[in-house]
Amino acid sequence: GNMTQLLITCRYDFTLTENEQDLVAERLEKVRLTSFQDSEKRKKAQELKHISKCEDRDLMLRLVGEGLGSPLLMEWVDVLVGEMNTDDIGLLLKAIEGQKEEYVRLLVIRELVKQGGNEMELFLQILSVYRLPVEKRGVKQVVEKAGLQEWEKLLKNGMGLSLVEFDQLR
Repeated sequence: GNMTQLLITCRYDFTLTENEQDLVAERLEKVRLTSFQDSEKRKKAQELKHISKCEDRDLMLRLVGEGLGSPLLMEWVDVLVGEMNTDDIGLLLKAIEGQKEEYVRLLVIRELVKQGGNEMELFLQILSVYRLPVEKRGVKQVVEKAGLQEWEKLLKNGMGLSLVEFDQLR
């Protein structure tokens, strides 16, 4: 009787059908992550403060590649490069590899929040103060005081995007 939220990350479109119903179209919310083509990647690499200063062209290309073609990930890699000693290529790339999964997670969350609309970020900030289960009436009191009158719509959208958990059995 519990509802399950599922987050699928995939670079390619896929089909999922049951009894001739397109479950992807009916039940999944698609969030596309922006990705650069090669020429755009090179242009972006020149704008990155720390990576663009790399004298070793191969290292620069490897660092740009660690951004997975995402402008935001490339910027995060650039920040990491700025915090490290570039003389030790092995440690630098290992540090980036260790952070990449976290950066991708944050990017996906940012895109999900953006998908939720302008008020979703404020709604989530208000709810995240608790980090504990809150009854629906408590959510109502807090978010209405913050001026979010359509809080039930935000709650539903947040649940649909897997940003908010809601126990529907209570």
